[in-house]
Amino acid sequence: MTPSFTIAPLPRRILVGLVMVGVAQMCGPLQAQTTPWNMNGSSIWYAPSGINVGIATATPAGKLEILANATSTEHLVLQDTSASGHAPGITFNVSGLNGVQDDMAQIKGGHIGTWTANGYLAFLTQYDHGSGLSERMRIDNFGNVGIGTTTPGRPLDVYGGAIADRDTQSAIVVSTGGNGMNYIESSTNYNSAGNAADLNFTDNFANHTWMTIKASGNVGIGTTNPQQLLDVAGTMAAREIIVTQTGADYVFDPAYRLAPLSEVADYIKENHHLPDVPSAQDMQKNGASVGEMQAKLLAKVEELTLHMIELEQKNRELETQLRQIKAAAPAGQEKQGAKEVENRNDQ
Repeated sequence: MTPSFTIAPLPRRILVGLVMVGVAQMCGPLQAQTTPWNMNGSSIWYAPSGINVGIATATPAGKLEILANATSTEHLVLQDTSASGHAPGITFNVSGLNGVQDDMAQIKGGHIGTWTANGYLAFLTQYDHGSGLSERMRIDNFGNVGIGTTTPGRPLDVYGGAIADRDTQSAIVVSTGGNGMNYIESSTNYNSAGNAADLNFTDNFANHTWMTIKASGNVGIGTTNPQQLLDVAGTMAAREIIVTQTGADYVFDPAYRLAPLSEVADYIKENHHLPDVPSAQDMQKNGASVGEMQAKLLAKVEELTLHMIELEQKNRELETQLRQIKAAAPAGQEKQGAKEVENRNDQ
């Protein structure tokens, strides 16, 4: 059984330094079962190892246990009397290499400015041996929590990255009160190979996922199974869309075969759509690529332009022939010459 001793209950706040010094000087409240307290200058300690200290309890469960009920005014006080703005803290110290003591972490309080009411609580850790303690987290006088910053401006202010992690699913919850909550969560698509999980943006009140980023990188808006880099299940509005796609300049290549309009007319009569353009049924079933359709429609415009150029050239040739006939033929033969030109054009 671990030996223990008891310090009788103190009526109000416990000032650690005063209690220890008072114990050393008066020895009244002490009920020690083994070696008495030792004092050396300003230090006081209890020599034997394995001793638990209890304040207001006869059965301390740890090295130091202070017992107080919920309505009690008794509590542990760490007080700064130097008006430095920094209250004493709790330091976690370990023996490093060659028995050198090293402060690994610390919890301390303080206040900002001249008003002691502007209190804060800071949490410090040491990155490496000998590097010194650095503040990692702070709770300010407004209750704001800062991680990586000493001036948090929100209930949670994180300077740097943040990770929400769980075996199958993790989430960041954004709530404005009531029943409405929004989630940014990773799905259960995580596998043992360590592949990235899907990321969902969910409205808990409407029970609907508005956007999904798949592990493949595909983004779905209105769908949780996007098949393209951006898959929108609904109407999308934009002031401008830039599509980088190969144009249709190949139509102007001298080797390109420009189908006669009579051939195009026969194709339309049989298939009810333009050549090289998908039918309405195909587009409804499989969709249509904006870039590909733009290129196909541009090709048709360029083909029509070539047909117009060709027709204009023929018209000019006919006009030239008519002027020549009018100039050379007698008055009685002018109509006959014009008729021959029309017949040649029809052929």
